[in-house]
Amino acid sequence: FHLDEVTGVITIHAPLDRERTSYFRLRVQASDCSKKASSRRRVYAVVDIKVKDVNDNKPTFQRKSYYVVVLETAQIGGAIITVHASDSDEGPNGRVTYSIISGNDLGFFGIDSQTG
Repeated sequence: FHLDEVTGVITIHAPLDRERTSYFRLRVQASDCSKKASSRRRVYAVVDIKVKDVNDNKPTFQRKSYYVVVLETAQIGGAIITVHASDSDEGPNGRVTYSIISGNDLGFFGIDSQTG
């Protein structure tokens, strides 16, 4: 961050990334312009800055590939495997939902959209 000494405007001096640092606390000082340093008066304030998340990360699966063997007598509706993905974004941007997008033309398989 950069503080303009005349106007008091604080500006961003480098890119922010909420996943690296989500919160900053700055301590700033204001002082009068007395010619004598010994009689100069100062006051301090704290500026708290919270970095709001944007959807800048995509979900990632725990594994790139999953393999499972299923008996042809497996119970209908029974779980055969749970896949897991996570997203390092915050709030709604970090929630993950699941869906089968190919290979299930005959409708043999289903996936829980919330749990995988």
